[in-house]
Amino acid sequence: MSTLSELANRRIPDTCAAVEGLYEAHCGLWQKTSMEEGWEVFDLRYGGLIARLKRTQNKVNSYLAGENAIIQEFTKARLPYNGEEGLLLEMEYTAMVTAGHL
Repeated sequence: MSTLSELANRRIPDTCAAVEGLYEAHCGLWQKTSMEEGWEVFDLRYGGLIARLKRTQNKVNSYLAGENAIIQEFTKARLPYNGEEGLLLEMEYTAMVTAGHL
């Protein structure tokens, strides 16, 4: 199995399942320890993560099936984030979920 095939057919589904399990566990803990209000924020966060994973899976599978000659994101140069290169740890959710700040 190629690396991209493994990503699309094993790793992404496994990650989605793990995120869904985390969502359920987190939701159960939230209901026991917090008031009901506020959970909608986590619905958006977990749901957005799963949607991004599934979109990535679809893009990779389309490429592997020959429907797309390239994966556009792989052709672009990585841009520095806040002037820094390489892998970074970003802890501010609002900075990660938007393509731009208004």
